Amino acid sequence: MTVNWSVTGLERSTDTDTVFKVIYGLELVVDGDQKYTLTDCEYTVDGENTIPFENLTPEICLGWVRDGLGSEGIAEREAYIDSLYTPYVGQSDTLPTNWPT
Repeated sequence: MTVNWSVTGLERSTDTDTVFKVIYGLELVVDGDQKYTLTDCEYTVDGENTIPFENLTPEICLGWVRDGLGSEGIAEREAYIDSLYTPYVGQSDTLPTNWPT
């Protein structure tokens, strides 16, 4: 199981050209298959962000999120997305292979 974090959006002040909110998502991947995604999670950046908008990278923005959440917050989010999948382990919604498709 792997949880991938990604930036899906940014909100910025055009007055200061700095980001004040990071919109991020998590994707749960099991055995190479995407199982669940959480989108539109939001993190408000503290006032110490002075990196100009054009100089930002996804790694910088995810760093803000992860630093702000701390190890406990990260673990809680990853446990939550895992909890969405775990009840269905061992279940299948496929049809027998001899049925017409």
